[in-house]
Amino acid sequence: MIEQIGASVKAVIHSDGKILLQLRDEKPNIYYPGVWGLFTGKVEPNEKPIDALKRELLEEIGLDIKDAKLLFSWDHYKYNSVLHFFLFHLTVELATLSLNEGEAMELFSIDQIRRIPIEPSLELNLRKIDEILFSTT
Repeated sequence: MIEQIGASVKAVIHSDGKILLQLRDEKPNIYYPGVWGLFTGKVEPNEKPIDALKRELLEEIGLDIKDAKLLFSWDHYKYNSVLHFFLFHLTVELATLSLNEGEAMELFSIDQIRRIPIEPSLELNLRKIDEILFSTT
C-alpha cells in the first residue's frame, strides 16, 4: 500500500462568469512552475480542509473568507494525494487583493482557460468545474 502524501485544497474563486487563477512562480522546486492554476495549499496535520483554505487564501492574496462550499474531492493518483476543490464567490474588487505568492492573478472565462497553459489537476477537472458552475440545466 502506498502511503498517502496528504491533502491539498484548491480555491475555485468565481466572479461574473470567470474564475480567478494564479500564475505560478518560475521556481524549479514547486509543482508546475510558470503555468496558471487555482490558488492552492497543503492541508496541515490535524487541520480541516476548510481551515486550510481560509489560511491559504489569507496568506496568498489577503482574502479573509468565513466559509466556502466543497464542490468535490479528487484523488490525485500521481502524487497519492486528495485535492479538495472549494467554491467561493468573489465579493471584493480584484484590485483590493494583494498577491503574495505567484507572479500574477487574473479572472478568466472557461473558454480562456482552455487556451492558456494550466496545471494538470485543473486541466483534468475543468469540465467538472464548468458543469457545476455554469451548467444551465
